[in-house]
Amino acid sequence: MQMFWAASESHGEAGVVAIFAGQMLSEEVPTVFGDGTKTRDYVFVEDIARANLLALSKGEGEICNLGCGAQISDYEIFDVIRRDVGFDREPQYAPKRPGEIEHIALDARRAALQLGWNPKVGLAEGIAKTVEHLRSLHGQSGR
Repeated sequence: MQMFWAASESHGEAGVVAIFAGQMLSEEVPTVFGDGTKTRDYVFVEDIARANLLALSKGEGEICNLGCGAQISDYEIFDVIRRDVGFDREPQYAPKRPGEIEHIALDARRAALQLGWNPKVGLAEGIAKTVEHLRSLHGQSGR
C-alpha cells in the first residue's frame, strides 16, 4: 500500500504523490526509478484514518490489508499529478533501486468484512486534494 496525502512537507518519508507534486510545483523534474512500469496500490490518507477509527470499535484485532486492489504504475502517478499541476515536462529516469518489489496490489476483503471499510477517495480525487493542499503551502493558486 502506498498512501498519498496532503503532506505538510514533500520531502523525506512523504509518499511519492506529495514528493512528485511538490517537485513539480517548484518546477523541478521528478525522478522515476526504473522504466516507470513498477506498480503500487495507492490509498488516500483519509481512507486509512477512517479504517483505523473503525478498528477501534469493530473487528477482533485481525490484521487487514488496506488497499484499492489496483496496480497503478509510477508513470501513471506522474502523469495524473502532471495534469493537476499543469507541469509540461517528462520525468527523468534513474536506475531501478535494488530489492524493490515490481508489482503490488492488496486484497482488502477482510477489512470490508471485519470493519465495513472500503476506500472512498479515488486516485484522481486524492491527487487533486494533495496538489491543492501543497499549492496552499507553496503560496500558489490554481493552474
